[in-house]
Amino acid sequence: MKTILSALAIAVALLAVNTACTSNDADITVPEQPQQPDTPSTGGITMTVGAGIGDDVTSGRSAVAIEDGKRALHFTDGDQLYVYGNLPEGYYLVGTLDIDALTITPEGKSANFSGTIKVYNSANVDVDTYDFTDPSDPLADCTSATAHLFHKDMKASIYTIQDDHTLAYNTDEAFATDVETLMTTVLEVSGSYNKSTKRFSLGSTDAILSCTLSGLTASTDYKVKFNSDASLVATYDFTTDVNGTGTIAFISSDGSHTRILNILQSTTPVGDIDLGALDFTAKVYNVARYWLDPVFYKLINLATVATPYTAKNGELLTGILGGGATNTGNVKIAAGATVVLHNAEITSVNTDYGKQYAGIDCQGNATIVLSGTNKVKGGGALKPAIYIPQDNTLTIRGSGSLEADGTDCGAGIGGGQNYNCGNIVIAGGDITAKAGTASAAIGSGNNMHSCGTITISGGTVTASSTGAGAAIGSGDAGSCGTITISGGTVTANSTVEGAAIGSGRNSVSCGTISISGGNVTATSTGLGAGIGSGKIGGCAGIIITGGTVEAEGTYGAGIGSGSDTGTKCGDITISGGTVTARKSTAPCSIGKGYGATCGTVTIGGVVYPYGITDSPYTYPPH
Repeated sequence: MKTILSALAIAVALLAVNTACTSNDADITVPEQPQQPDTPSTGGITMTVGAGIGDDVTSGRSAVAIEDGKRALHFTDGDQLYVYGNLPEGYYLVGTLDIDALTITPEGKSANFSGTIKVYNSANVDVDTYDFTDPSDPLADCTSATAHLFHKDMKASIYTIQDDHTLAYNTDEAFATDVETLMTTVLEVSGSYNKSTKRFSLGSTDAILSCTLSGLTASTDYKVKFNSDASLVATYDFTTDVNGTGTIAFISSDGSHTRILNILQSTTPVGDIDLGALDFTAKVYNVARYWLDPVFYKLINLATVATPYTAKNGELLTGILGGGATNTGNVKIAAGATVVLHNAEITSVNTDYGKQYAGIDCQGNATIVLSGTNKVKGGGALKPAIYIPQDNTLTIRGSGSLEADGTDCGAGIGGGQNYNCGNIVIAGGDITAKAGTASAAIGSGNNMHSCGTITISGGTVTASSTGAGAAIGSGDAGSCGTITISGGTVTANSTVEGAAIGSGRNSVSCGTISISGGNVTATSTGLGAGIGSGKIGGCAGIIITGGTVEAEGTYGAGIGSGSDTGTKCGDITISGGTVTARKSTAPCSIGKGYGATCGTVTIGGVVYPYGITDSPYTYPPH
């Protein structure tokens, strides 16, 4: 008869568990989910899966923890259940069921999973019909049936789906140098189906253990060689603190706390430590937790807070500020705070003149960790999307993305009209910054105002200017400090009067531009240089010692000065890396732009008094 996969009510029997951990601060990551096989829609199945609450009730996060001596699960929106069952005569059924978030009970102890299950034959080809003894419980016909819980943050490489749709667990993923990585990737949560009770015994098969090693040399790099058995060996690196203490974490597959660690300083053995003889605690996790030295990040839903809202150290901001309503204030970051943006949207802040806000207004030094997809926009013509005050530093890192959209006279990240800004450091993340018409995308705003230094050492940065400011550097009639690029992928584009990387127009300046690494592409299709100065702007100088650099100018040089009388650039020195420079109507690809001046050009130790006129020109020459 036709496959009929009807509703099942399946409770969870909880397994025994092992126990707690500490952690180092780690960038927040939200790994991809495991890729599941297609399950043609031949019928629907709904499971009511019960669970015990975890150890962190107020946060609502999923967890595996001890509860009355048993392993307790707490479900989260986005979880999936992968069901596999062996049927007689070589048939089997398989399907991926999604959690219904609306059915999660307030205490997190129960939820429905629903989706489709398909029957396959011994050749792994799906079939349209199968005669079940009890169509209301197709799993009852299985000689064995298992389920695996795919937490929403689980790393895809943990499981490999075989040709017959069974799952292979990749033990190579079972080691990491920090608890954060272990918690987001390695715990296997699965269970077998009991026909008589119609239950899955769902639990975690591995435990994450973390211990603190003390009595070692302070502020020293160590290696830990972990021997669990003859076939499984892993090596960790860790650094002790000023008290000679370091933390490591690992998987305990058999639940034992007694493991021998061979401690090495550099490559010299300094003795063995039996973990069973140490005083340490451990917890078991199967999901991402948010840590900070070593406190959990506190989850803040921006849709529910009063605005303006001041984010404090250790908070994770998620959701849409004000639910998308206008005139809702903004987000401030307290001085000295590190906060996480996780799928946050701050785009509808107050636009009333005189009450305008930056989307995010840093109150002092601040660090933003990116996780997921984030959008921030300034709330008025005078304010940037993200503002950092003068003489302070904003650091952006993480593995998520950020769109920072500047308004009319405000930068994407930096300053605004009548607002000087501080230093900007980008160490990670996928960042897209857009300039307002009179500001830089990353850097200073308009009207004779400045920003501090701009440093990019990692991540992917895309910056664009369609007005008078540079993509990265200074805005109209403004200035910025040195611009340093040592890593990451940087793409900068300017279409009107500013340089792609450097200064904007109108008697503005930027400090020395130094590139020592990374992949840099800078293109100006207007009056500014690719790397250097904008129209009637200035640049202190350009030094390239490494990286891969491609720079192109139209009326301005590819590398050097923009166009027009009064436009200038300091000395240019290229001694390393791979550099390609192009021009259109400018006199030089490296040197001066149309009607402009430039300092001495030195390439590979050779001085070119009049710059480089070839286009394209590549260093080192082929």
